[in-house]
Amino acid sequence: MNTKPLALALALAGLALASPSSASQQLACEMLVSTWRADSETGKKIPVPGATVTVADVRSGWSRTKITNHSGRQIFRGIRADASGHQTVTVEAAGYETQVYNDIECPVGQRIQGRFVLEKPVFANGFE
Repeated sequence: MNTKPLALALALAGLALASPSSASQQLACEMLVSTWRADSETGKKIPVPGATVTVADVRSGWSRTKITNHSGRQIFRGIRADASGHQTVTVEAAGYETQVYNDIECPVGQRIQGRFVLEKPVFANGFE
């Protein structure tokens, strides 16, 4: 498992949510997740569909797991920002190293965006 510093591979942008319609939404935030890999020849970003993404609040025990769509994206609504405001995000996909990001701040009433770059593991003999 690879635990990376937040600044290396995760870009967060706080955008105001459209207008929360209930008290539960006001005590929550949203997270738009994108999973990518770099093409080995061109370096272009290619979406990784079918990745398993888990957003969790370790302090409260709250968590939610979803699978990224055909474009490598998924949206998490109703993240319990009232628990601690800091979430852990785990991204897993077949053939890629698991990525874990700790202490992601998800402010109440905000939408944040997480862009995760997945890396293929390198084996000692040089083969994948």
